[in-house]
Amino acid sequence: MDPLTLTGASLNSDVDRLRLLSHNLANVTTPGYRRDVAVTRPFDAHVSAQVDRTQGALRYSANPLDVALEGDGFFVLQSAAGPVLTRHGALQLDSSGRLVGPDGAAVMGTTGEIMLSQSEPRIDQAGNVWDGDKQIGTLRVVRAPAEANMTSLGNGLYTCDQPLQELEMPRLRQGYVEASNVVPMREMVRLIETMRHFEAGQRLLRSHDEMMERALGVLGEP
Repeated sequence: MDPLTLTGASLNSDVDRLRLLSHNLANVTTPGYRRDVAVTRPFDAHVSAQVDRTQGALRYSANPLDVALEGDGFFVLQSAAGPVLTRHGALQLDSSGRLVGPDGAAVMGTTGEIMLSQSEPRIDQAGNVWDGDKQIGTLRVVRAPAEANMTSLGNGLYTCDQPLQELEMPRLRQGYVEASNVVPMREMVRLIETMRHFEAGQRLLRSHDEMMERALGVLGEP
């Protein structure tokens, strides 16, 4: 591959990295968000994204509808496009008393949707949901295989390209929200480094164009 083609491929990779870094920074305050990590494969001019599954910090909110997962696992939401995964545990009730995620998609239990009669349920460490003295369901918590590719849909929602595994012993904390695992300062440093690399590639291409113009000018002289 000639140097000019290599420089073009490098610029394309930088554009992809800038997109991922900007997306991470835009989701610094999104609960349960997992940062995208740029992955470059040999002979591929573009960068793909890999989800960093490192857990974010757990923050106490005192809201009984907030639930955070400790360790592995994802909640399952039933969206219009099908099941999606999330660790965004700032849950809500819709007008019918159905437990939903921040985007309005139903939070799935092990036997289906969860309906509540009041806004202060008790949710234990295993994910069992109590409406007053009555247990009405158990939050479904699944594991995405380590080798699976996860795709971010925005707002802390993900899809997985492999079959999900039921997590038999989840660890939940009611009244807590998991923060994004994005460290803003680190992402800003990576953003600045990538922008500088991109600008260097632009200067190289500009120098090549100027050199070619001068060469053509010389060749065109009588």
